[in-house]
Amino acid sequence: MRRERSLKREILVAVLSIAVSLIGAIDLLGHPARMVHILTIFAGGLAAGVALERLRARIRAERRPLEEQH
Repeated sequence: MRRERSLKREILVAVLSIAVSLIGAIDLLGHPARMVHILTIFAGGLAAGVALERLRARIRAERRPLEEQH
């Protein structure tokens, strides 16, 4: 069974994914849209969404009492 990622690592993944999306979007300004820019923004946004959802689910699971988890 896989080990659960640390909370710091989850936050790092979310921040880096958001940064990649923002850098891709900023790089696109003033230039014709290329597929690589669009895919970078899409992939970064998707990764950020997944990371943020995992963080949200983890925080909710920690708040929930142990008897309700089963």
